[in-house]
Amino acid sequence: MKNVTIAGITIIVIAVIFSLVFFAIESESKSEIPSESSKTISIGTIHRDAAKMTKRYQPMIDHIATELSDGKTTFEGRVMSPDSQEEMIMYINDQKIDIYFDSPLIGMKILQETKMTPVLLGWKEGVSKYHSVFIVPIDSEITSLNELTGKSIIFEDSESTSGYFLPRYHLETMGYSIGNELSDDISFEFSLDDENTPIWLLEGRGDVGVLSNIDFEEIPINAKNQLKIIGQTEDVPRQIIFFRESLENETEILEIFLEMNTDTMPEILDSAKVTGFTEINLEDLSQVKSMLDSLNFE
Repeated sequence: MKNVTIAGITIIVIAVIFSLVFFAIESESKSEIPSESSKTISIGTIHRDAAKMTKRYQPMIDHIATELSDGKTTFEGRVMSPDSQEEMIMYINDQKIDIYFDSPLIGMKILQETKMTPVLLGWKEGVSKYHSVFIVPIDSEITSLNELTGKSIIFEDSESTSGYFLPRYHLETMGYSIGNELSDDISFEFSLDDENTPIWLLEGRGDVGVLSNIDFEEIPINAKNQLKIIGQTEDVPRQIIFFRESLENETEILEIFLEMNTDTMPEILDSAKVTGFTEINLEDLSQVKSMLDSLNFE
């Protein structure tokens, strides 16, 4: 009986030893398998309607996130839409936004206070550049921009390139003095949406309206037939895309953008209201910088 007991104990000890060895080997094997990490990649743009911008850009940033993800890292796409330049600057400087979309003058103004790099031009409606037009009712006595003294102007928005800053620059080059208000002999107000501008104009809420040439073409024909163009600005880039400095996977992200076109990814581009991307050049930037330097921003 004693020998049986010793044999039983021996078997138990051997079993315990084998279990410990197996557990150690299995633990070491598991520790050698790298754990998958998660990261966020974000697109930012200034807009009052965050839900609208999320719907517009989420398919694009989801595509970028999928392309960047591999066996080691999974990226999640996020859209951020602060409603002011000040908030956008804060988000960028806090590294909460990796890719920033904006019109040229607003974008280059933000660039002055952040560490971003302009890398791409966004094409919209098949064009890489656009301009602002000055419109009046077709029966208006105003025939040129030289007749604005004592008149009122309907701009779109204080954050808009084509609806405010570009036409403002154009008027300044003509000799009009523009600060927080225009001058004492010219008044203005904001319609807050390019679709409101022609409506307000036809309702008599202003003498002259301003919007982009692209937006003008999209005015319903019955309203457009009641309007006429009395002047226009020079062309500027339609949209500039900025990357955060020291952005991880910058080269890969750039290639992902350049590979997007209406043939391969029509739904993504249509959602984002763009038709493609090209790399930016120094001529595009120097033109916008010159305009920005001439504007007296508060």
